[in-house]
Amino acid sequence: MPLAQLISPQQLAERQKSGGLVILDCRFALEDPDYGLCSYAEGHIEGAQYADLERHLSGPIIKGVTGRHPLPAPDAFIRQLRAWGVNADSDIVLYDDGPGAYAARAWWLLAWLGKRDGVFILDGGLKAWHAAGFPLSLDAPVIEPGTFSGTPDNHLQLDAEHLQKRLGQPGLTL
Repeated sequence: MPLAQLISPQQLAERQKSGGLVILDCRFALEDPDYGLCSYAEGHIEGAQYADLERHLSGPIIKGVTGRHPLPAPDAFIRQLRAWGVNADSDIVLYDDGPGAYAARAWWLLAWLGKRDGVFILDGGLKAWHAAGFPLSLDAPVIEPGTFSGTPDNHLQLDAEHLQKRLGQPGLTL
């Protein structure tokens, strides 16, 4: 599976001039689930749409069955990608506050559904964008629905039962 490419704040600012990017703001805080959306409303990179960990990047929690943030249903996530304007050939930039964990989850979900080219993570996240002196926007982007279709690559998943069987094997890497 190809790695997401890093894009610098300067490269992103230059790419924004030509348009055509799908930018997803993936900010979130486990201790405050409203943090990301509130932060987005206070300012985001121009053209960005908000991708919430719990509403968009995860599926429903089933107590005692799933973990805290299970995978979303593929068809539901594909519908969301289309609502964000994603097409098969879209270039997508993902960012969060900086460490990259939430942006990386969005990248993995895209790869899981087959979108493996043209996906970028903002190097250093929004902190790096601020440090480079680039502005934030309060405007909601105008989005034309996309046509993305994907199929989950279930080889990228590992369930607890399969993991339990492999524990202790020297070739296992987590």
